[in-house]
Amino acid sequence: MIDPKTIRNVAVIAHDGAGKTALTEALLRHDAPARASKDGSTSHLDVDPEETKRNFTVATHITFAEHEGTLLNLLDAPGFSDFLTDADRSMAVCEGGLLMVSAVSGVKHQTEAHWEMAADRALPLLACVNKLDKERASFLRALDDIEKTLKAKPIALQLPIGLGESFSGVIDLITMNAHAYTRRSDGKFGGFVLEDVPDQLVAEAKRLRTRLVEAVAETDDAMLEAPTPFWGGASCPCLRARRGRGSAWTTWPAPSSATCRRPRSAARSRARMRRTAKPPATRSGTRP
Repeated sequence: MIDPKTIRNVAVIAHDGAGKTALTEALLRHDAPARASKDGSTSHLDVDPEETKRNFTVATHITFAEHEGTLLNLLDAPGFSDFLTDADRSMAVCEGGLLMVSAVSGVKHQTEAHWEMAADRALPLLACVNKLDKERASFLRALDDIEKTLKAKPIALQLPIGLGESFSGVIDLITMNAHAYTRRSDGKFGGFVLEDVPDQLVAEAKRLRTRLVEAVAETDDAMLEAPTPFWGGASCPCLRARRGRGSAWTTWPAPSSATCRRPRSAARSRARMRRTAKPPATRSGTRP
């Protein structure tokens, strides 16, 4: 019997064409290949004849996969504005969401609508910047779009190696290792090998890793007062993310300073004030 504590419901949300169904299929090929699409041209999730014909999702479809002892129920929600009600109902039964953002088109109005619905439900989100292997793709532009349009502070977990036709892997900002994808005889990616971070990306990788470490440190007093920086992979806080080919991952706790050291005293003070601040009084003079 499955322990209910090991079950997670995750909504996969985004604007139309961002690659929600494709990513869901990729997750199935990794952890549940028996239920994944065989040829990769169509998805078994799009069972409606209209979905097959038009190649987009019009209703939420549910599939599942087991990963490291956790049963993941994946809810592939529609992205078109006409079907946002269905996406909202899907979020109501989920503990978290996966927000897809295209590296080509960035944040669109459907993305904003999904973001607002998730915020209304206090649903934690992990973002995936997709389509990094497409022409005109830009990972940093997508992060900037998230920050300016959604008024969020995205914290990258990975940095892509190359863009467009030169896309060849990702840098894990937690371990500071490069995952270089290998190609099969048919030209498609078929695995990865660990390599050192390319010289031309070392500075950018360190900058993004610093934002990540400081954002995590702001959530814990012990880490805020730590005399040594969390720079080595072994001492980095335990954050994990699945690697996606053609994609990179990000999340958005609020970052502090952008130095290579532990957060400055001002940043520590702001973080402590946010955690210890008392809730505002209501009109009746009582606290909520």
